[in-house]
Amino acid sequence: MPEFIYLAIGLVLVAEGICYALFPSQMMKLMEQMRQMTPDILRFSGLGAILLGTIFLWLYKLTS
Repeated sequence: MPEFIYLAIGLVLVAEGICYALFPSQMMKLMEQMRQMTPDILRFSGLGAILLGTIFLWLYKLTS
């Protein structure tokens, strides 16, 4: 089980690193836009990301 957690965290860090390395200006604009959002919008976005991630994990489990 821990190996899957390491894999998931590693994949997230790689994906974020790619975004920051290839598109630093756009990432700064995105962060500024996020600062303008209300906490409720950010919370809803976070819950949506959790739901989407859970679906992907469920699909992964089904195929393995």
